[in-house]
Formats: sequence, structure tokens, C-alpha cells
Amino acid sequence: PAPPPDLTARFGEVDQGAPKSAAAIGRTAMEDAYGLAFAASENPSTGEIPGETATVARLEPPQAPDDAGTGIPSARYVGQPMTLCKARIEHKGADKADVTVTWPDGGTRLISFYGGLPAGSDSPDEFRFTREGSLNMIRVGVSERFEITDQLALGN
Repeated sequence: PAPPPDLTARFGEVDQGAPKSAAAIGRTAMEDAYGLAFAASENPSTGEIPGETATVARLEPPQAPDDAGTGIPSARYVGQPMTLCKARIEHKGADKADVTVTWPDGGTRLISFYGGLPAGSDSPDEFRFTREGSLNMIRVGVSERFEITDQLALGN
């Protein structure tokens, strides 16, 4: 059976006597505070913690891993919005470069630049591109899209 919700019914009738005065309530509160203060004084303060304690955790500032690469907007599937994908650039001369794009869900695509322009990819699918200023908008097949700037690909 569930216990009765009324505390008086659960623990019995207790005579509270006359209401306590503010002075009596204050005295009880001070006695409790002194008792807690003495109990707390048995523990060392922050400045007294021994130096041989072990570090439990330390937060290091975030650092990019050595192979972090550069990000470029790309999409892998039809209808997929552009997302930032990791890209590695290998310069092979003044106007030649290979850009390897790694998608977040795995897989890579190699896009080659020659003569300062996108020249092809490692896919057997159709390769085409358009330019807006120094931005190369590249398509491979029917679904893959990439946006690579001249500065990123060729360093200029």
C-alpha cells in the first residue's frame, strides 16, 4: 500500500508546542553553522592541497591534425547540398596541380589542373567545368560537384 501523503498521518501526531521565537530560531541556526564550520575545517582549503595529487583532466586547446588539409565545397550525390570536404593539394609545377577531395562519408576524387584550368579527374564519368572569376565550378558525372578556387589549386 502507498504511504499516506500527510506527514502527520505517516509519523504520528507530535506536539510542536508554542511557536519558537526569532531569537530561538537564530540561535539554532548559529549552532548548526558553527558545527558545520568545524567539520569543514578538518578538510584542507584550496591553497593547502598537497602538490603530489594527480591531475584528473586537462583541457588542451584544439589543434588541427597534421593531415587536416583544406576544405572545399562539394557534393557527391544528386540533390545533396554542398558541404565542406577535405582537400589535399599537390603542386606539380607553375600551372599544374592535383587536388584530392575526401568526402565525409568516405571515398575520394582526384581533380587535375593543367595550364591553370581544371583538366580532368580520376573518374571515367564526364568531366566539365565553368568559371566565374577565379572560381572553378567542376562537375564529374551527373552528381558530383566541386568548387575550387585558382588560389587553392595553383597557389596564385
